Amino acid sequence: MANFARLLKEEIIRLSKKEVRTAMLPALTAIQTLRKANAEQKKKLAELERTFQKYLSVFPEIQPSSDQKTLSFDKKTRLGAGGIIRIRKRLALDRQTMARLLGVNPNSIFLWEHGKNKPRPPMRMKILSMRNLTRKDIQERLNALPPEAPAPKVRKKTQEKETDQKARLHSPPE
Repeated sequence: MANFARLLKEEIIRLSKKEVRTAMLPALTAIQTLRKANAEQKKKLAELERTFQKYLSVFPEIQPSSDQKTLSFDKKTRLGAGGIIRIRKRLALDRQTMARLLGVNPNSIFLWEHGKNKPRPPMRMKILSMRNLTRKDIQERLNALPPEAPAPKVRKKTQEKETDQKARLHSPPE
């Protein structure tokens, strides 16, 4: 009986492995083709960069402008809650102004500074690029932004009811 149970267990394991293999085959082939495409794109990018460097040496007037600061931050560049606070304090910005510069909600800044959320990679790059800015640069950017429109004032329903009642009381009878 023990031999039969062992044989049955081995057969179940064999069949389950076979099913997993057939289920994973499309995903594995897709991964393989994506890896090949990625490798080809990396080769093409390296070739284009080499070609660009050749053109730069032949035509020095093509040099990138010094106005555009090309900054590259890899994934290992650390940016924690304290770093965001330090950047904001160094530039003498309040949360509202920093949020306006970055194009986010001030609550996002609060959550990042308290470590409750982390900025997404594109926003992370914007924050890291602020490290190299001066207060003068920040002021120029703020002046370039459109003025912030004040939020419309919404009257509460209770206020509307009170004003309607007062108007009815003070109006002459018809």
